[in-house]
Amino acid sequence: MTGMKGKKPAAIDVKVGDYVRITGGPFADFTGEVTEVNLERERIKASVIIFGRATPVELEFNQVIKV
Repeated sequence: MTGMKGKKPAAIDVKVGDYVRITGGPFADFTGEVTEVNLERERIKASVIIFGRATPVELEFNQVIKV
């Protein structure tokens, strides 16, 4: 964590298994299931159904809301 002194990881009220709605980026308005939460990078990974297949996408905390 060099260069990140004093920066506190952001908090998000989701955990693995929760469902989120994507609010920004190319997957806006899609819903997905959270598969990973990375507090240090402030990102989550979610499985989103696109064209009938589960597709993993990586998103920033500010791109999702819990449903």
